[in-house]
Amino acid sequence: MAICLALGADWIYDHFYIMLGVTCVFYVPMTAIAVVDYFLLRKQKLEMRSLFNMTETSKYYFWGGINWVALIIFIAAALFYLVFFNPATLVVHKPFVYFTASVGTFVPTAVIYWFCAKSFLVKKGVGGYPSL
Repeated sequence: MAICLALGADWIYDHFYIMLGVTCVFYVPMTAIAVVDYFLLRKQKLEMRSLFNMTETSKYYFWGGINWVALIIFIAAALFYLVFFNPATLVVHKPFVYFTASVGTFVPTAVIYWFCAKSFLVKKGVGGYPSL
């Protein structure tokens, strides 16, 4: 890593905001889903044994081991981020004037995940959510 930084430091400095923007495309939706999941749906309570149980007997097991609701919302939210800001070209779009790309993506993602998780996951008893 040090060699890559030493040989390509100028490139990294020249493209820092592009790298930062690209990471935000993924981290903003992921953070919104994680915040809603942990704070609102699970009420800050986790069962440690089930967290490390990777089998179907785990309290937190989803369909095939994948939370499809979260995955679909994550992909849609990452694409929605581009409505506000294009990280590859650093071009901001009209909605960016009213909301930053992060806030403009975080809030709708959180609301949609909360609604969909309550409708599909909690209702069906998938993923170990407490009854709400």
